[in-house]
Amino acid sequence: MNDQTAKFDMEKKPVRQWHILRPITWLLSFPVVWKHRLTIRRTGMKGMQAPFLLLCTHQAFMDFMVTTAALFPKRTNYVVAIDGFIGREWLLRQVGCICKRKFTNDTQLIRQIKHVLRDNGDILALYPEARYSLDGTNSELPESLGKLIRMMKVPVVLLKMHGHYLNAPCWNLAERGNRIEAELTRLLTAEETESLSVPDINRLLAESFVYDEYAWQKENGIRIDFPERAKGLHNILYQCPHCLTEFRMDSAGHRIWCDACGKAWSMTELGEMEAESGETEYPHIPDWFTFERKQVREQVQAGTYLFRDEVTVDSLPNAKGYIRLGSAQLTHDTAGFRLEGNFNGTEFLLVKDPKSMYACHIEFNYFGKGDCIDLSTREDTYYLFPRTSRTVVTKIALATEEIHHLAMGSP
Repeated sequence: MNDQTAKFDMEKKPVRQWHILRPITWLLSFPVVWKHRLTIRRTGMKGMQAPFLLLCTHQAFMDFMVTTAALFPKRTNYVVAIDGFIGREWLLRQVGCICKRKFTNDTQLIRQIKHVLRDNGDILALYPEARYSLDGTNSELPESLGKLIRMMKVPVVLLKMHGHYLNAPCWNLAERGNRIEAELTRLLTAEETESLSVPDINRLLAESFVYDEYAWQKENGIRIDFPERAKGLHNILYQCPHCLTEFRMDSAGHRIWCDACGKAWSMTELGEMEAESGETEYPHIPDWFTFERKQVREQVQAGTYLFRDEVTVDSLPNAKGYIRLGSAQLTHDTAGFRLEGNFNGTEFLLVKDPKSMYACHIEFNYFGKGDCIDLSTREDTYYLFPRTSRTVVTKIALATEEIHHLAMGSP
């Protein structure tokens, strides 16, 4: 093992954010939030002091800057995915960041969070959706979140943000420049975290995390005249609702269309879809996304869902950067993920059971290398780039959730 392949030290205790570095975080954050005309509404926050657990919605990179502004001038520790540490591990550790590999069972993280809240008496900021929203609505939360809250016995605060997804959706990161809002709300007192049951806490969290960015856009009359506002939309709207063909959608400018049947839609300045001819099946983008999920659910329940392709595999064992391992075969079905390959003469096998992953993380054209799915173990994260399949990663993400529900016997 050399420095390039050495594993990231996940056990190193998080430090309290250095006072001397806090102005740097403010300098990086405030110009951005001022540019987007951020307004923050606070409920139940009067007299609120550390320690507390801050739960944040997750829509775009701007989330971290708004979180910093919302908590100003308080000191905070952040849970950040491993790829966020690349090339800047020392700095992120000193500003209080804690590393996490997405969608893995991580008892070490619980100890890190406990150290921040119970030992240091600071604020811990957590983004429990663990990925940017795909369609502008909230993602499913892990059931373990309620257990964590009961265990920590500190107040819980929610930071719900609006406009970040609209400004730079994950399927096209070019900024639109719209205004943004945030709501900072105390959800639970320390006493309530002990008196409420885990299911009750999880129900409260699920209700509190609900958001719909396209509905928020329309309700607030936020017009986005960005000429390329629909470019990349086919990455999430991969199935034509007219002819039901998958992976033949394309987009450019303010339009999205199906190459199979020729039907096309335009995206208005208020974020709604309008068919250029005939019926508009789904004016509301999240409804189109829900239609796709239902199609996937039917395949999963019928046992017909299957994805198999050769993938290019990059490894990220630490924060020094990606290591190209080579090609492997990825299979995804109701038995979960199975990655098989041979790297430099060594047989490789990674199996992810459906019960172990309630969701998966995907990226579109990740660093110009193409769409990818990432699968993590406790010691490594593998970025998988399909070699022949086009615009398939969103369906894989939906299928992961539906396969988990099936395995767990949940609706």
